[in-house]
Amino acid sequence: MDSGSAPRAFQHILLLETNSTNDDCLRLADAGAPDCMVVRALHQSSGRGRGGRTWFSRPEASLTFSVLLRPEPQELPYLTRFSLLGCLALARTLSRHFSAETSIKWPNDVLLSGKKVSGVLTEILWHSATPSALVLGMGVNLSDEALPPQAETLFPAGSLAGQAGIRVCAQDLLEMLLPELARAREELPGPGFIAEINARLAFRGEWVNLRTNTDAPQRARPISVEEDGSLWAEREDGLPVRFYSAEISG
Repeated sequence: MDSGSAPRAFQHILLLETNSTNDDCLRLADAGAPDCMVVRALHQSSGRGRGGRTWFSRPEASLTFSVLLRPEPQELPYLTRFSLLGCLALARTLSRHFSAETSIKWPNDVLLSGKKVSGVLTEILWHSATPSALVLGMGVNLSDEALPPQAETLFPAGSLAGQAGIRVCAQDLLEMLLPELARAREELPGPGFIAEINARLAFRGEWVNLRTNTDAPQRARPISVEEDGSLWAEREDGLPVRFYSAEISG
């Protein structure tokens, strides 16, 4: 999107209940729906988190929505940044409107007072070898009623109300967040985007457990997020290691 162009209007669909807003957006994308279509649900019965896990939501206690994006040519080299785009937009929203200090837990979570209050899941619709649409799904815990059972989480969960006393309804937060998403998207291809992600990076220089899909957890210290969205970290033996897909667990 040209930084000098007029901002695009988001079109909204509100559902009382659905299986997954990401699935809804993927179907809309396949049917030819335009860029910036938003699907919000009061309740998702089969919302997805990272790694195939369930994203818990509760009516009035959660904001759950997905945005259909049609990547433009200048954005295609940066598809791996879109999860971080959602995180950055929420972090800016909470800072701008509520003076809340957040951090971004690579690769797709937002932390408030050390607890996960939001997760982002991106999925791509491919036509041949070309991405025709990208769906950016987000879940935000507004209050503690939205929190999953502790036994089902890899990282401690929190909420805007529980961690920072922020009381906001889902629709109001969405209306604050979407303009930030549009502004951050304009910056997506530029060097300042990753610089701000690193300025907000959680656990930078701290020892954490990094889980991959196949290996046992590794102890490592995050160093920086790279241009392609991967994470450089330092192993316990002092050697650098690059993660393309992993998760920091509690």
